Amino acid sequence: MQCLRRLADHNDQLTILVSIHAPSSDILYLFDQLYILAKGGVCIYFDSPKNLKMKLEQNNREEFREDRPPIESYLKIACQGMLFD
Repeated sequence: MQCLRRLADHNDQLTILVSIHAPSSDILYLFDQLYILAKGGVCIYFDSPKNLKMKLEQNNREEFREDRPPIESYLKIACQGMLFD
């Protein structure tokens, strides 16, 4: 992933799409944008990785816990097929 990040940084004309099923927080922050899909292919998040926590807090998601990375909450939501209001 770091190699792809460097490649994208050195070529403004290049778009790289990657599908990762359970990324670590370190890997998430290598991306410019994230799409998180729930059951049925419904997008439940599209934004910068740095806004994951803020979006959970704004929507008062019960899945959000301070003691774990925000991506874990999104993965739980995605597996349950739940959407934001």
